[in-house]
Amino acid sequence: MTITETITELRSKAKELNLDVDVDDEDLIIRALTHLESELPLHFDEIEDEEEEGLTEQQRTDYLNSSSECPYCHSENISADRVEADGESAFGDVECEDCGKKWRDVYTLTDVEDAND
Repeated sequence: MTITETITELRSKAKELNLDVDVDDEDLIIRALTHLESELPLHFDEIEDEEEEGLTEQQRTDYLNSSSECPYCHSENISADRVEADGESAFGDVECEDCGKKWRDVYTLTDVEDAND
């Protein structure tokens, strides 16, 4: 169920229960109707999961241009696990200490240099 479908269903249920809901803000409608959760044929955690679909293309592009800050909240308080190699690529998990979001940096081989002394 999409957010729009959910909001439409919530508005309909509110009308059936004679609740005066004259608000366009979807988050406010969801919070206002939370107390009706047991009467509604949906679970609010499904709505939250829908909204967390991952990085947008703009966030991805911005992060690739400057990977020193969180792509979600732009905090510089991020920590990375060690980089692990797997065949032709490598990856490392990163977490923002401020907003708690996690993502994975993915690396590919672009060059090779002589390391003999």
